[in-house]
This record gives sequence, C-alpha cells and structure tokens, in this order.
Amino acid sequence: MEIREIGIVGSGTMGLQIAELFLKYGFNVTICSRNGEALRGFSEKSRQKGLPGKLSVATRIQDLKGRDFVIESIKEDLKAKQEIFEKLGDIAGSGTIIASNTSSIPIALIAKNCKNRHNIIGLHFSNPAVHMKIVEIAVPEFTSKETVDKILELVKKLGKDAVIVKDAPGFLLNRMLFVMLNEAANILNENLATKEEIDKAMVLGANHPIGPLKIIDLVGVDVTVDILKNMQEELKDGKYAPSPILLSMLKEKRLGRKTKKGFYDYQE
Repeated sequence: MEIREIGIVGSGTMGLQIAELFLKYGFNVTICSRNGEALRGFSEKSRQKGLPGKLSVATRIQDLKGRDFVIESIKEDLKAKQEIFEKLGDIAGSGTIIASNTSSIPIALIAKNCKNRHNIIGLHFSNPAVHMKIVEIAVPEFTSKETVDKILELVKKLGKDAVIVKDAPGFLLNRMLFVMLNEAANILNENLATKEEIDKAMVLGANHPIGPLKIIDLVGVDVTVDILKNMQEELKDGKYAPSPILLSMLKEKRLGRKTKKGFYDYQE
C-alpha cells in the first residue's frame, strides 16, 4: 500500500512543520487540532507558498479515519499521548501506520494499551522539520519489519536521511544533544561565560551551525525542560536534571522564539 493520505495530531510548532513538509512533497494532509487560529494562519501560509499537497483540517480524532499514516506531535506528556494513541488505535484500519514524533518518551510506553501494535513506530523529526535532513526511526520490539520498511520508504520520499534506533528514552539524537544544551545553560547559570561566548565556542570550536543557547530558544525552554525531565525520570540519571536557569525562565515564560524572549530577544 502506498502512503498518500496523512493525518497529523497537533498544531504546535513541530506539528505544523511536519504538515508543511508533507505538503511540500505533494501528500494529502489533514491536521487535527482545536486551535483554529493556528490552523487558519497555517492554511494562509501554505497558500502563499503554493505547496502542492492538499490541506484539510479536523477537530476530532475520528476525522482521521481512513488515513494511511497518522503522526502524533503534541507536547511531551505521556498520559496525553497515550490517550491519543488509544483513540487512533480504535479508528485506524488494519494497514494504517501510527507514529509519534515524541522527543523523549519511549514508544512502548505511549502505545502500551493499543491494538495492532505491529503498525506503531516512532518517527522523530528535528526542528525545523522542513530543513533538517535527519529523521530518527525508533523501533519498539513489537513493530513489524513491514512497518519499518514502509517508513524508510516514506522518509526517502520526504528527502530525508534516516537513522534507526531501538526504542529508548531520548532515542539517539536527544539523548546526546540535551546533555550539551543543559550543560550550556548550567555554564551560564554559574556565570562562567556570557551567552554570546558560550554559543560562539560551540560554533567555532565544534563546527555547530548555531550555539546551544540559541538551539534552546528555537526548540523552546518549555519543550527543553519537558524533554530533560522525561529523560531524567526514565534513565534515572541526574545529568538530565534541568538547569536552574531553565526552570527560572520557564516560570517567567521566557520560552525563546515563541515568546520573542529567551536567552536572546527576537523581534520577527
């Protein structure tokens, strides 16, 4: 079965980026969300860009019935993701592949109460999804080889390269990346260097395109804290304990680009 009809649950930053990616490559995309303002803005943006895929919107999970592939991309909350997966499992056809774009939560936990788990997989896009070449495919023990093969083919159609990883907290990329991001925040919290110096060191010293504090602003302080807390809990490792400065910024709602103020100020 060729995957053509795409369902996306969630209209946050990553959900809309994933939708844009699929539309760019001519897929038919239905976004399920109750955030009408976000959907209206995205629909207008899609029209202006002339994306070739067909976009539709829905407000109920049931409206995604009949899709070939559905990906969940909501906040990093295990209970919320489990509820969505159970609903998707109830409406999905026998051939529907269900994926999560989770950054840190094992797929086995998200899908523990689901039917047809052989069709369930992790598909983690990096931010910004349209431009970043890498996609992580997280494969729990219950996922079938046929499902993995179909997802590999789908990733190629999206112009991406895949890495396959066993199902585990943080998978591959974030397990490494968020230790660095958190340590950069700790260094700033300890007044060892300025934010500019910290970012400059990683750009010039490690050949990174942008520094770690700017990455946190891009990802969002709230998302960063959620990911760190999830990995700290699942891996029982204190190195993932969110830096005090991140917790302070979260409390002050200085979340990065989405609030126009994080480690840096943003006017656009």
